[in-house]
Amino acid sequence: KAYDAKLKLVDEDNLDLKLTLGRMRCLVAMGEYEEVTAISEELWPRLNHSDASHLKARKHMAPVFARAAWVQNDWHKMRQFVVHTDENAMQGSTLRAIVAL
Repeated sequence: KAYDAKLKLVDEDNLDLKLTLGRMRCLVAMGEYEEVTAISEELWPRLNHSDASHLKARKHMAPVFARAAWVQNDWHKMRQFVVHTDENAMQGSTLRAIVAL
């Protein structure tokens, strides 16, 4: 139910960070990593490197996308997202260590 509620609030033009992260967390909780990967493939290229709000979105979404890639053994995509995680945070450093293996 929570996922359906989030899905209704997010349309393809809406990059609302809070709603998008909520949607992705619901998908992860349901084990829908393929859907998270599909979102990453659609959304990631739309996030502009020079827009501050988009950089913030990348920082928050990268760990979720990296975990989805990890579960699917897609090491190339995992590397792509891991470089945008905070290496000083436990989650970022753990993901970076996994990629380094």
